[in-house]
Amino acid sequence: MPRVKLKELQSYEFRARLQVRITDINIANHLGHVELIGMMHEARHQFFTRLGVTELSLGADNVGIVIIDLVTNYLLEVFAGDIIDIDLQIDDMTERSFRVYYRLLRGGEIIALAETGIAPFIYGSKQAVAVPAAFTQALAAYRDERVTGR
Repeated sequence: MPRVKLKELQSYEFRARLQVRITDINIANHLGHVELIGMMHEARHQFFTRLGVTELSLGADNVGIVIIDLVTNYLLEVFAGDIIDIDLQIDDMTERSFRVYYRLLRGGEIIALAETGIAPFIYGSKQAVAVPAAFTQALAAYRDERVTGR
C-alpha cells in the first residue's frame, strides 16, 4: 500500500503551543502516536473555544462533531519537555463536512503534518447534519478579525 503524503499548507490561521509531558512518552522514549493525536485534539479545542463553539455545540443546539477520518505523517521524533506549536487551518468546507489541517512544529522544524475530516453530528439521534450557519459565521468573523485587526 502506498504511503499517504500530506503537503504543508501555505498558511494557517490558528496556533496553539503545548509542552510534551513525560506521560506523553512511549516505550521508545519519544512522543507516542496516541498522545500526538491528543495534542491535536487539544489544539482543535482551543481553536473552537476561540471561535466561541465547542465540539459538542458548533453554535447550534445539539450539533456536535464526529471525526470521519484522520491522516498523520510523522517526520521527526519528539521528546519530553519539547515545546510544540500546532498550527491549524479549517478548509474544504462543504454543506456537511470540513477538514482541519495541522502542522506540528518544534523550533520551526515540522515534526508532523495531519488532517482530520469532520462532520457535524447530533449524538441524540445519531445522525450527520449540515454544518451550522452559526459555525461558518463564527469562522468568517474570526478570519475577518485577523485581517482587519478588529
